[in-house]
Amino acid sequence: IVLGLSIFFLSFCGLLTKRFSEMGIRGKRLYSIGLFLSGIGSILMVFSKGFGPVLFFRFLHVAGDAFIFVGSRELASSIFGEERIGRIWGGIRSGVALSAFIGAIISGVLIQFVNSSAPFIVSGISSIFAITFLP
Repeated sequence: IVLGLSIFFLSFCGLLTKRFSEMGIRGKRLYSIGLFLSGIGSILMVFSKGFGPVLFFRFLHVAGDAFIFVGSRELASSIFGEERIGRIWGGIRSGVALSAFIGAIISGVLIQFVNSSAPFIVSGISSIFAITFLP
């Protein structure tokens, strides 16, 4: 159920972020909002008690991911120009796939040696901390 709702949330939030982009919230600001929402959603999911709060915090996390998805294209096109966006976008998507693979390994180690909440906290903190590294 959570996976199905996450897919729905991602689609809905993708449309919402497109609207934000049309209103002038673009590039770095859109990406920063996404990192913040994704990080907060991950951290707060650890403290949720019950199905309703889990869905709400999952919605925050997925909303942040949608902002990141749209913001990354906007940010890349503003830095590298529209003519090179295909190559840059391929590199971004390859980086996302690689980070998902590495994240699964790190999460497994954290779950084994710390506890099952550790991957959410580490992911949330690193997402919020990543805002400081945006160009």
